[in-house]
Amino acid sequence: MIWWIVVIILALIVMRRFWAAFNHPTNMLGKQAAYMNWVAGGFYNDKDGYKNVLFKRGNYEAFISYKKCKVFLVKPANYEPFDDFLAVERWLAEVEVDRPSAHQFGYHISELAIALETHQLYAMDNKIYFAEKSNGRDIYWNCCVSLYASILYAKEKSGVQMELMTWNSFAHSIVVGMVDRQNPSSIMGTPQYQAVEKEAYDDFKRVSVAVREALKKSGAYEIEPIVKHLARLFGSYGNIEAEMALSALILINAKSAHEKIIPEFLASF
Repeated sequence: MIWWIVVIILALIVMRRFWAAFNHPTNMLGKQAAYMNWVAGGFYNDKDGYKNVLFKRGNYEAFISYKKCKVFLVKPANYEPFDDFLAVERWLAEVEVDRPSAHQFGYHISELAIALETHQLYAMDNKIYFAEKSNGRDIYWNCCVSLYASILYAKEKSGVQMELMTWNSFAHSIVVGMVDRQNPSSIMGTPQYQAVEKEAYDDFKRVSVAVREALKKSGAYEIEPIVKHLARLFGSYGNIEAEMALSALILINAKSAHEKIIPEFLASF
């Protein structure tokens, strides 16, 4: 009689484990992926040692983190986790921004210049910039600061090794454009030029603090410190829709920085 009781208890334990596995969040996410035409195709080993199922659809790849029960995009790369594949689809729809061609005008345009142009168009289309509430600088200036933040975030997040002199040269290449746009007639080295140049570098220093806070995950979501800081510059602080658009743009630019802008700049040295 006792033997039968033991068998029943063991059977219940096994059934409970099967039921738990069936209803595990990662399994539910896998079902959602299948419904949305994502196909399981291999495994993705994360830094914690977990072997996660990799899903593919066209040129896109994503894996479901067993430990965190979140979805992570591999192609295109994105550092932020998604709650489910619906969130992934929304993000992919948002990042399908029309970018100018690098050879659109018959000569090579740098990836940095393309990103800046795209940033301005996106900021205007999504009503991120409000001149009357901004920091007093034009949309180009603030887009430069925003792009600098995304590039710094991508560099630190990915662990790209770059000598300080090289990084300073990169930052200076952005500052030169900022100063020239504000004062086209100013001559490099003059007091007028140096005053605007200092303001540009000061903006870089301030946004760098926000990037460091983001990397420490001190916000409600990782890039929140960057979003809030830039929203103040653009004059859209507290505007939920503008901040959401700005959040997507930061990640778009971080991806572009990691895949194109930084490699292109390093190749020039």
